[in-house]
Amino acid sequence: MKKSFWTSIIIALIEAVVGVLLLIDPTGLAIFIIRAFGILMVIPGIFSIIRYFSEQAEVAALGGGLFFGVLECLFGGFCTLHPQWFVVTFPVLTVVYGVGVLMLGVYKLQWCVDMLRLKAKYWYLMGLSALLSIVFGIAILVDPFTATEALWMFIAITVIIGAVADIIVAIIGRKTLYQFPEDL
Repeated sequence: MKKSFWTSIIIALIEAVVGVLLLIDPTGLAIFIIRAFGILMVIPGIFSIIRYFSEQAEVAALGGGLFFGVLECLFGGFCTLHPQWFVVTFPVLTVVYGVGVLMLGVYKLQWCVDMLRLKAKYWYLMGLSALLSIVFGIAILVDPFTATEALWMFIAITVIIGAVADIIVAIIGRKTLYQFPEDL
């Protein structure tokens, strides 16, 4: 359970850093992340191609290593060389992000209800965190903003607020979140 606490704190701190970086330079951060992802796709692609040619022909023919390796290299190369394409398609990525935030909020809601049913002392903190995630997720999906910069700023602020809420929940509710009543 200690791992779970520290994992929550580390994830929340990473979220906060990403939120701050989004406020400072949203396009630059997006391009950096897309390029890094592209490089990370090329590396296993190269290994798949090498493994394909180093295996016996009968074994290699069954694995599809060449196909998957070339596909990973092509996609990774595209991400690395043309990250702007993804920035242009930002509205679609924003919807995906909004769905993710909404799903996280629903998961937190279940956690809140579980805590309430287990009579945990600080269940309402998780409820607040769940409510914030759900509201932010819906707001992102509704997309009331027309300017891309305003949308980036809104996403950055929601990430920072969500991260701060998660840190507060983890720190204040540490004892009750990770310990259950004796009679269970």
